[in-house]
Amino acid sequence: MLVPQRRLFSTRDDFQSALHPALAELNAAYASTPVKDVAPAWCALGGNGTVFHVDLPTEMARTEKGQFSLIRSLLLGLKDKRVQLEEIARVETNGMTSLWAKCRHG
Repeated sequence: MLVPQRRLFSTRDDFQSALHPALAELNAAYASTPVKDVAPAWCALGGNGTVFHVDLPTEMARTEKGQFSLIRSLLLGLKDKRVQLEEIARVETNGMTSLWAKCRHG
């Protein structure tokens, strides 16, 4: 999934229109991704600028509003990074839920 970049749109409304399909696609991927108790090995690659994550307390992340917040926060965090989302991981540990994103530049 290619993450829309804000700077490529002349108006905020145009950007928001492009963001909705990306949110829907990420939401579907999130729903179909099993929850793990250990982060995948690729999560350790974060130092090269291709792995990103957001965290939320698990109690909140299990609500519909919390899930939307995780997904939206990740997507908005990536909006200016010039990346394509390749894979996500959901990890619950120590009372926190992390949504990890493996990306590639491009």
